[in-house]
Amino acid sequence: MKKISSRSNFGTTPNTKRSLLKTLVQVLIGGWFVLLILVIRPIVKVYFAPLATSRIGHFILDTEILLLIIKSENTSQRVRKVVFWIPDKFITNEFVYQIWSKNLKILKSNRLTHSIYTSALVVEKLTKKKLTYRFKSWDGYLPFLHKLETENTSFGISKEDEQECLETLRDQGIDTARPWVCLLARDEGYLNTSQPNLLWTFNSYRNSNIDTYLQAAEWLASKKVITFRMGVHVQKPFLTNNNPFIIDYATGGWRTEKMDIFLSMKCLFFLSTSTGLDAVPIATRKPLLVVNLAQPLTGLRTKSNHIFILKKFYSKSTKSFIGINKYLNIGLSGGFSVDNPRHLRSEDFERFDIEVIDNSSNEILDATQEMFQLVSNLPSTTPLSLNQRGYWIKFPFYDTLDVHGQPKSRIGKKFIDQNLWLLD
Repeated sequence: MKKISSRSNFGTTPNTKRSLLKTLVQVLIGGWFVLLILVIRPIVKVYFAPLATSRIGHFILDTEILLLIIKSENTSQRVRKVVFWIPDKFITNEFVYQIWSKNLKILKSNRLTHSIYTSALVVEKLTKKKLTYRFKSWDGYLPFLHKLETENTSFGISKEDEQECLETLRDQGIDTARPWVCLLARDEGYLNTSQPNLLWTFNSYRNSNIDTYLQAAEWLASKKVITFRMGVHVQKPFLTNNNPFIIDYATGGWRTEKMDIFLSMKCLFFLSTSTGLDAVPIATRKPLLVVNLAQPLTGLRTKSNHIFILKKFYSKSTKSFIGINKYLNIGLSGGFSVDNPRHLRSEDFERFDIEVIDNSSNEILDATQEMFQLVSNLPSTTPLSLNQRGYWIKFPFYDTLDVHGQPKSRIGKKFIDQNLWLLD
């Protein structure tokens, strides 16, 4: 079967006439329900929100932040507020769906509910009356991330589920009294397996080699910290050298959706490469270490227990590395293949003759050691260094996006000291 470009999911414009016709049909089906909702507004305010069930990151984090926003809005005590959530057709994690089902009023995903949601969007635009809770763009939730530092999470699992997962770990011979770290290195395996009819090569520059994480895992093992290599449909196994403190959970044959969430919620910290499952430690306020970050302009800034280091972008034509401001300027000049200048694709790097260089094993180790010091409350990582502060001062959008105070997350200390070109 011929593969089609996955770019249709990321901003590609469909046939205009067909799109308009589909919208018209949906409004004819669902518009009557929306009109009824407007009539009963003096008694109860009904809203609709998308439940992004098809991708784990949006499924958890978008929902968590929207809930925080909904809770923070003051409404008249005489008028009841009800939010109905409309899921995608595909559910990427049934256990997460069960968690949200306990807290949310979720409608079935079908033609009628999707027509109602489309009608609500149309009426909202025409009447300027708020009928939905949603993010209007890929970066729509970024201004609200500060709420994750000040409010309690809505995402959690029951004591019974926790005990079930702990028993499974003990059955696998794992000492559950030891702290553990979750390690997730993005590769081509998951998307190529879960959505094989789409081409994901545009996103391949975000992948990294799991082998380069072994040195960090072995260092954690020397501290008696267990490392669970996470993932679904991973491209290759993690060569653990039979170290009992390094577990290739992704290929062990006993992974479950429930265990994925449990391990991610209860870890000492989560070591990732900026991918979907990061939503669990972010939503549950767990420390997050991101290495091989390939989209520097979308990195978290409001999370105080967050450390990150970046992939390097090397211009072959100028024989120099590209700093964060130069990186943005390429996009602003129309160089990127999408309309958002923060997001690049593999073809953009090829066109501009830019080499994307992964973090080395030593760089990953350095960042891991710094995160271990941070979560262990060791004083060496408490204050930001001059160069760490300088990174945020030089960061694009610093004055416009961080309206809730200075950024709290930190670029790796040793990494920025060794790569001052980032500040150019």
